Amino acid sequence: MRILVLLFAACALFAHPRELFPPWPAVWTSYDTRPKDCHRGFRDARGRMILVGVETFGDLRTEEARQAVTLLVNERGFWSEPIRISEPGIVYFSDFAVDASGKVWITWSEFGAGVWRVMTRTWDNGTLGTAQELSGGASVSLQPVIAALPSGEVYAAWEADAGGRFEIRGRSWKGGK
Repeated sequence: MRILVLLFAACALFAHPRELFPPWPAVWTSYDTRPKDCHRGFRDARGRMILVGVETFGDLRTEEARQAVTLLVNERGFWSEPIRISEPGIVYFSDFAVDASGKVWITWSEFGAGVWRVMTRTWDNGTLGTAQELSGGASVSLQPVIAALPSGEVYAAWEADAGGRFEIRGRSWKGGK
C-alpha cells in the first residue's frame, strides 16, 4: 500500500498546482490505517498534497463505527492528523473545489434527525469555516457537486426531493459570500 501512496505523491509532483487527481477507490495514508473512501487529491499553491474524502472512525465490525468528511495535508512526506470537516455520523458523497485564492470548498450529504441534508464548509490555509446547511427543507438532499470558476464564483448543486420527484437545486457565492 505504501507504493500506492508513493505513486500518488509522485503524480502530485508533476501535476499542475491546482489540478485535481482522479478519484481513487480507497487511499491509505502513512498517518493511520483507517479506511479512506472516495478521497480525491490536489496540490495546493505551496506544493502540499491535500486529500479530501470520507474516513471511517471506530471499529468497523460494530454499529458505533461512524464516518466523517476529512482533509489530510502531506507536507514534506508526512501526513497531518485528519482535519474533521464534518462531525462523525452518516456522511456520503463528498466533493470539493479550490477557488482562485486557494480556499477549499467542501460539500457532502449528511444524515441526521431522519433527514438527508447537503452541507458545506471551507478550509483556507489551515482555518476551517463554519459548517452550513445548503439544502434546507427537503427531506432528502443528496449527491452535491461543487465547482470554482477562475473569476472567483463558486457553484454548488445537488438532488432534492420535491414531493416524490427529484429536482436539481443550487447555491452560488462570489467573493466568498
